[in-house]
Amino acid sequence: MQRVGAIRKIDEVGRIVIPHDLRKNFCINAHDPLEIYTDLDLIILKKYAIETTLEKSIKQLKYDVFNLYEELGREKVAAINKILNEL
Repeated sequence: MQRVGAIRKIDEVGRIVIPHDLRKNFCINAHDPLEIYTDLDLIILKKYAIETTLEKSIKQLKYDVFNLYEELGREKVAAINKILNEL
């Protein structure tokens, strides 16, 4: 885990400002939903992304194709990825 070096105070209603550079690096815009997790003594914020079943399947297929690169060959992998990217 990387330290950012920014210290922020929580306001009267429990809000905290996420520094502009972090919002920019993680593509977090005003009104974007964030997921909140805890782990021991950590509070973890993650940009919330709703993925459809199809999007998850395509992402998994891309991962599987990548892992079969040596078996399938460059041309077949490129052709499969082109089709997957069009979906």
